[in-house]
Amino acid sequence: MEENTSKDIFSDELCILFGNGVSIAYSDALRLDKLSETALEKLAQRDTTDSEIATALQEFAKKLGNESSDKEIRGDFEKIIGKLDTFRAATDELSQLWGDSEENPVQTTTRLTDELYRSGVQTILTDILTASTFTSKSPNGQQLLMLIRAILDLKTKSTICNLNYDTLVLAALLQAKNERLSDTDSKNEVICGMEDYDNDIAATVSAKRDSKIEDVKLKGRCNRIKEKVATTFWKRKCRLVHLHGSLTFWRKDGTSKEIFKVGVGSLREGGDNVNLWQDMLENGATFPAVVLADPAGKSRQIEKHPFKLGYELFRAGLKRSSHWLIAGYSFRDKDVNRLLREEFNNHLEQGRLPKILVIDYCAEADCKAALAMKRISKKTEILETLGQGRYRKLPSWLNVDMGGLKGVTSRDTWTDFTKRITTKN
Repeated sequence: MEENTSKDIFSDELCILFGNGVSIAYSDALRLDKLSETALEKLAQRDTTDSEIATALQEFAKKLGNESSDKEIRGDFEKIIGKLDTFRAATDELSQLWGDSEENPVQTTTRLTDELYRSGVQTILTDILTASTFTSKSPNGQQLLMLIRAILDLKTKSTICNLNYDTLVLAALLQAKNERLSDTDSKNEVICGMEDYDNDIAATVSAKRDSKIEDVKLKGRCNRIKEKVATTFWKRKCRLVHLHGSLTFWRKDGTSKEIFKVGVGSLREGGDNVNLWQDMLENGATFPAVVLADPAGKSRQIEKHPFKLGYELFRAGLKRSSHWLIAGYSFRDKDVNRLLREEFNNHLEQGRLPKILVIDYCAEADCKAALAMKRISKKTEILETLGQGRYRKLPSWLNVDMGGLKGVTSRDTWTDFTKRITTKN
């Protein structure tokens, strides 16, 4: 295959979008509603020395946890955190009207809403961290590993765009590339993420917010995430992009554009960077770089580094790829949908159509009637997202597999999808 290093060159490459369903396939504990339920329970029981914060957390959690509250919000942790983020932004804007005045009447409320927000984010992310320890020995781990192996075995290059904060795909990819590729290929072709591998940082990085806060250290080996990817990015066989950030992405403080990637193991109990969670909770001296907000907040956040970079890479991946694989995605994110639609229409204007395989899961898969209805509903949703609602039948360029990730690479849908980018000799 001809060498393809420019981000705008079209070829038989593969662009992959992984949604929450991929994480759920590994662990049911990573379902949005379960994470939300657990978060509300923990927030209601949060032990803090500040009685005002404790009372506010308890009241907030009880209000959303009440059966009479908005079920759509209660079952979606992004909307829960979005409410906290909205409160925080509003009070911060009000507080700025008083400047540095000691008589600022909003100051206490601003501090309260900021701590509420940090408590919510910390609770959600540490729960995801706990539920997403990858092991290939589990049946679900094996299924994810089989899919990643199949992707690496294809003769083409691929761009994996992951919407999840966890590192399950990264862990499976690291294991698969060690199995599938020689040491030279492993180092030089796979894996290249958003972080700058051309400038590896082995030293401890000091993160200091202001003179009143003790230095917070990012320990061990970490990589700086710059506003441009490494020069070797498009040469890599497989590139992993975390569109909405990752558990491993950390800012030096709550507002800094300087972002680093740390090892996920260092964030677990006993790890070098486990203190970051408590530092974040107590004073916000460090903060995870993730998109965690309601839809309006999301649209604002993805315009900032490093998410803006992630979306630029996603667009380039769609633009240059003849094959799109979409797995475990709900088609409910308006910004992701917009990008899919724009790049599909871009292909259409160029007189070509990407071959698209969408993998979803139907719990009623053993019932043919239910499966057929769900497949029709999903097909309609996909076509409308792409601006192609005129189609009455499933077009030849689109296939929908409702069997989930388990065994997908052995089904006819996968064989048909990959026949032009067949496995290596």
